[in-house]
Amino acid sequence: MQIINVNAPPDCNYYLWGDSHEGNVAQADGEVDKLILTIQNDPIGRTSTMGDLLEAFWLDDPRYDIETTKDPPLKQKNQMKDKLSCIQSKIDTMLMGNHCRKLLNKVGNIMEDLCNDLKIQYGTYTAKIEFSDGYKFYITHGSRPINSISPDPIRRQAYMEFILKRHLEDKAGDCVVMAKGHAHKLLVSSPLPQLYLTTKKGKIRKNYTKPGSGKDPFIPPENRYYCCTGSFLRSQMVGVSTYSEMAEYAPIEIGYILIEIRDKKVANVKKVVV
Repeated sequence: MQIINVNAPPDCNYYLWGDSHEGNVAQADGEVDKLILTIQNDPIGRTSTMGDLLEAFWLDDPRYDIETTKDPPLKQKNQMKDKLSCIQSKIDTMLMGNHCRKLLNKVGNIMEDLCNDLKIQYGTYTAKIEFSDGYKFYITHGSRPINSISPDPIRRQAYMEFILKRHLEDKAGDCVVMAKGHAHKLLVSSPLPQLYLTTKKGKIRKNYTKPGSGKDPFIPPENRYYCCTGSFLRSQMVGVSTYSEMAEYAPIEIGYILIEIRDKKVANVKKVVV
């Protein structure tokens, strides 16, 4: 784990994104470029990436597919460097993903090299981002999938959000936002305000729980935001048999997570579908 200290302005739009798989023909590369341009043009925009920015398959990797892998890993790294150079001052950290990790014994730490090239603090596989205003984010690339076979779409969505929360909630007790990548799902589980009663001067008062500010040592799990940060890898495309298609995976939403920080507090967390 890495600790990333950030001096953020009172108002900030924070973009969490990853799993762009540079070098795969199924990458929605135009959407990656649009997101980078959005961050570049956002006067209060900052970002961290969640891992698997690169496809990073070596020839002897059992997942390597000559039909879908169009560039070798080092070329992928240089292409991503060129894409990110215009926003490098807005990137707080970038995580390692499971794809790049497979290259450690072959070409070294390609993600750490990319961070060094861009002069960005390398986030390892998991990082805690600690903001100067006191709130914290926990981000990890992750390793476990998030799925549900419920035939009812409402129950299916609720169960996937439940799995997401269970994957993350025990990992850090002081983070108002907890996020993972890897699963190629775009999910947000927001705190649900709970009514509780107190007394003051002999009268009963109603109150509602709120998302944790990060100022207290422990934020109850039900008062945090949980996110799965999506992907930019299309599950199906014309003329090519993708891995997702052959594995019979369901279609996925392409997009990212936007965290709106207002007046030094997390005001809203939402998924953005592109």
